[in-house]
Amino acid sequence: MIYLFCGDDTAASRNAFHLAKVAYKQKNYEVIAIGEKNITELEKWLVNSQNLFWQNRIFAGENLLSKKEYRDIFKNYDTKDENAIILLWDEEIDERSAKRIFKTARLSISKLPSTIFKFLDAVYPSNKTPALRLLQDISQSIDEHIILYMLQKRIRELIAVTTGKTPEKLQQWQIAKLSMQSKKWKEQQLLSFYDALYRIEVYAKTNTHYYSIKKSLDIALCYSI
Repeated sequence: MIYLFCGDDTAASRNAFHLAKVAYKQKNYEVIAIGEKNITELEKWLVNSQNLFWQNRIFAGENLLSKKEYRDIFKNYDTKDENAIILLWDEEIDERSAKRIFKTARLSISKLPSTIFKFLDAVYPSNKTPALRLLQDISQSIDEHIILYMLQKRIRELIAVTTGKTPEKLQQWQIAKLSMQSKKWKEQQLLSFYDALYRIEVYAKTNTHYYSIKKSLDIALCYSI
């Protein structure tokens, strides 16, 4: 049985993943971390093991679903067998893709308020006032670190679409939406804005900036759109 923790609220989904591991540890389960270095070993263990092997042992992995070869490994064990438990957390996979890939896995989807996507859609040149207003609104209920993360991700996606390097994981409707938004930007504007967001991230991590992330985003938006 696969338990998949995902969703656009990555902080909440990661916390749920962590709590699930803690819960199993408290039940005296051994939690074995799986990653790119040992994922092929996981396949061998699962194929060759007997049910007795699985007593008090589970596996847990993070961000392993971006590669098809890894998804195919996990799909082989997308069953209702509670004797073989795999916990997965992925910050990139969306709900629609998760349901398409895994038919019986138990999904834990952590969603952000829809208002943050209205804000992201509003970030483009000549739309300063609506974007700033939406930023003010969402900052009342969404952590500023998450807002920065989501805005960085959106600008990366717009840059990718503009330069013809659209991420394969995106759905066609997402690509079409991003394409419309990207046409409102000049490539150099996007690159400069992303650079400003990166500096805000660095300042926040090193605590070397006078302003809060929210205030820094206000300033960046004022100068960039």
